[in-house]
Parts: sequence; C-alpha cells; structure tokens
Amino acid sequence: MPPMPTATLMFDSCFYQMFAECTSLTAVTSLPGTTLAKNCYYRFFWHDTGITTVPSGFLPATTMAEGCYTSMFDGCTSLTAAPALPATTLAKSCYSIMFWGCTGLTAAPYLPATSLLESCYSQMFESCSNLRSITCLAASTASNATNNWLKNVSASGTFKRAADSTWPTGNSGIPSGWSVEFVPGT
Repeated sequence: MPPMPTATLMFDSCFYQMFAECTSLTAVTSLPGTTLAKNCYYRFFWHDTGITTVPSGFLPATTMAEGCYTSMFDGCTSLTAAPALPATTLAKSCYSIMFWGCTGLTAAPYLPATSLLESCYSQMFESCSNLRSITCLAASTASNATNNWLKNVSASGTFKRAADSTWPTGNSGIPSGWSVEFVPGT
C-alpha cells in the first residue's frame, strides 16, 4: 500500500489526482486533513478500480472547501462501502461527482448536512446503478445543488429524509419508484 498524505492543513489543489488510475491500489489508510482548501483531493482515487472499502474515519473534515472532494472516487467500480461524510458545513461543488459510476455501492453514506450549496451534491451518485438506499437530512438546497445526483441509480430503493424537508422527484431529487421514509426526530 502506498503511503497516504499525513497533512492536516491543505492548500489549493493539493493532492490533485494523486492516485488517479492506480488500478492495482486495493488498500488505503485514513486521510487526516481537517482544514481543507479549494480543490484539494480532487480526483484523488479517480478510476482506481481495485479499491473496495475505506477505513472508518477516512474523511474526518466537518467543514468543506469549494470543490474539495470532487470526483474523489469517480469510476471506482469495486467500491462497496462509501466513507462516512460527517461534514455539516458544505461548500460549492464539495462532493460533486464524488462517487460517479461506483457500481458496487448499494447504500450512500449518511448525509447529515441540512443546507446544500450550489452544486455540492451535483452528480454525486450518478451512474451508481446498484445504489438503492440514501439518508439525507438536507431541508434546503441552492440552485443546482443536486443536479442529476441520482441519475441512473437503481429503479427502486429507499430515500430517508427529514420530516420538514421537501424534495422533487426525478434525477435531481428522489428517483421515481423509490419509497420515502422520514428520519425520526427531524
């Protein structure tokens, strides 16, 4: 396993495409970055088809920077469990395209942020054809925050949301054919 970055303070575009297209990479360690910068970790594991899981606490940051995790696991077709995404303060495009084409995913990580900014979830799970479970607490969204985020996912599944939230149906909301449940206590 190659050594992972140990920095906790990031700079713009640091670690950009660091392990992109490393198809033999199968194991990774946690990334300790807690103070993120614009576009850091962009396409970090892009098309690394050997990665199946990531360790607990892999992405500990709770405040995002613009574009910080964009396309991080894009095309990681063997990924079966997404890392926890504990951030509650999001930024423009922070998770966009993060899991695009991760066909091994059946469940999205718990999404605790209650307010979404422009493009922060845009295309996040697009073409995750086996995805059929999401818990998302977002009650308000900016324009295009979830643009095509669930395009080409499983035809049936369960979307758990906050009781006070409203979501449209379709590729940029809750997929048609999915059941909706409310998260207790919201």
